[in-house]
Amino acid sequence: MDQQNNNQTPGAQPPPAPKPRGEFQNLMTRGEKIAGWIYLPVHVLLLPLLLSSIFYALSGGSELPDGVTLNVWYYLIGLIVLLALQFRFFRESYHVLVRDLRRALLTMVIGYGILVVCNVALNLIVQIFGSLPGSPNDDAVESLAQIDNRRMAAIGVIMAPIVEEALFRGMIFGSIRPKSRVAAYVVSIVLFSIYHVWQYAVADLSLLPLVSAVAYVPISFVLAFCYDRTNSIWTPIFFHMFYNALALSLR
Repeated sequence: MDQQNNNQTPGAQPPPAPKPRGEFQNLMTRGEKIAGWIYLPVHVLLLPLLLSSIFYALSGGSELPDGVTLNVWYYLIGLIVLLALQFRFFRESYHVLVRDLRRALLTMVIGYGILVVCNVALNLIVQIFGSLPGSPNDDAVESLAQIDNRRMAAIGVIMAPIVEEALFRGMIFGSIRPKSRVAAYVVSIVLFSIYHVWQYAVADLSLLPLVSAVAYVPISFVLAFCYDRTNSIWTPIFFHMFYNALALSLR
């Protein structure tokens, strides 16, 4: 008669087997996802209008502050809200990053190579079919950097990557990825690209700024790839920080 292992409780269920290394796991809880989806339209649509209204009222209806100040408050509020709503998700993602740091670093190196290839391919396609309008968002960032480069660096290199990755990769990509990998990539890429130019399309009453959103497709794909491959939101955050720091240094 076989002897029973003394360390195993009779009738107890064995712990679930860990998923294979590299397989995507959504670390965001249902509550964190719901909170994120509720905040998304607030951040994208309502917060810019609310901040403009508040600053306009505080100035006595005379003028708005400069764009740098508005952007600082916009991303600072987003950062505080998302850290409060999804702190556990950020913490768990950090643990995943630390446990497999080599994989994260390798993924970012591969991601940069993919980004270079995608940008070259996009430029070739544009040259074949015509010119691509310049991104009004890039023009605005360049103008604001000339006003206050330090604060714009704080926005672009620290605050914006954390806020945007939590929303577009952590929440949007992460919510869809367990159901469909392709849909997760497509939806997150489209929404992230449009996010950077939609306000200019509305302000100009023109679809032309939306065409320039194509320029954001390569970086959006790579950021999703970084998250998909490592299962840590900090991988696309750090890649996003590096990308924005490089872009600002070259302006």
